[in-house]
Amino acid sequence: MPQPSFTQEFSDQFHPPPVTYVDLTGKTAIVIGANTGIGLEAAKHFARMNPGRLILGCRSKERGEMAGLEINAETNYDKTEVWNIDLSKFSSVVSFAERVQNDGGRLDIVVANAGIAASSLEFTEDGWESTYQINYISGALLSLLLFPRMLETAKEYNTTPRITLVVSRLHYLAKFDTNLIDSPNALRLLGHKDHFMDRLKQRKYNGDDIYAESKLLGVYFARSFADRLGDKPLIINTVDPGFCNSSIGRYKKGVDSFIFGLLSKAIGRTPEEGSRQLVWAAVGGENEKGRLRGAFVDMASKVGSLSAYGESEAGRTAQDKLWDNLIEELTQINSNVQIYAKKYLSGPV
Repeated sequence: MPQPSFTQEFSDQFHPPPVTYVDLTGKTAIVIGANTGIGLEAAKHFARMNPGRLILGCRSKERGEMAGLEINAETNYDKTEVWNIDLSKFSSVVSFAERVQNDGGRLDIVVANAGIAASSLEFTEDGWESTYQINYISGALLSLLLFPRMLETAKEYNTTPRITLVVSRLHYLAKFDTNLIDSPNALRLLGHKDHFMDRLKQRKYNGDDIYAESKLLGVYFARSFADRLGDKPLIINTVDPGFCNSSIGRYKKGVDSFIFGLLSKAIGRTPEEGSRQLVWAAVGGENEKGRLRGAFVDMASKVGSLSAYGESEAGRTAQDKLWDNLIEELTQINSNVQIYAKKYLSGPV
């Protein structure tokens, strides 16, 4: 399937699809980044589907509770739960996953939505470039720690849970240097502070480039994960909400912030319109589950294509190498990553 033309993408941007509704009675959904923007609007849509539990994963408990009140006011759903998670801290992601495991309940839907688009270089306390960690690594860590619970849910309730990672069509703009991918630990060279400055010797920091790379890495992760899950009853996919007038550009500064704000108001979808794609990726396409495994869902709520680079031999080589690097890195954060991968996933882990 060829990459969509600019004309097609521009048209899709202004024609968001309708909302998908299914019955979520008795099911449990988690939405990360649910206190604002498309995450909050997606949570509202899920609330209208009457889930048994709706967990709002938020960095701020206060803002999460305010979101819960807003959801209740608009949908009459009064069973939201606010759980703390900060994607800029691996320890917070691990604590959240442990809480899910200790809770022991079913887990049907995880939407990893939180993300940033920065204009200046910052590192997290874990040592990673902030966009890489928040947009990619933490979502991968959360997915790899939660999927055993979802497989148990599938077996016990005869259902097919889903993990949906929010990415962007801007992944079409990213590609990785072959020499970098050929290095022993490409992922660290791409985003860890111990090596990142070496990248800056080759080119000036560009937040838009890093954002695009983080989204391509998310797409790669979902494809690699789906390949290794095989036909197990769990779907992982990625989704593009389209360009939205939301808070994702809050880390941009100066001229970048001004331009981003103008574009958001001029052509951006509303957060509600953007959230419709998240909902479809998480609960829609009931008759095409096979195609949704590892799929990139575009902003028209259909299975989209990857970039020419993503589908190329070089792109596939990068995908496999970065999966291996990721598992190595995440295992150092929490050994359960390797344990779960060996127990449940096929192929090299």
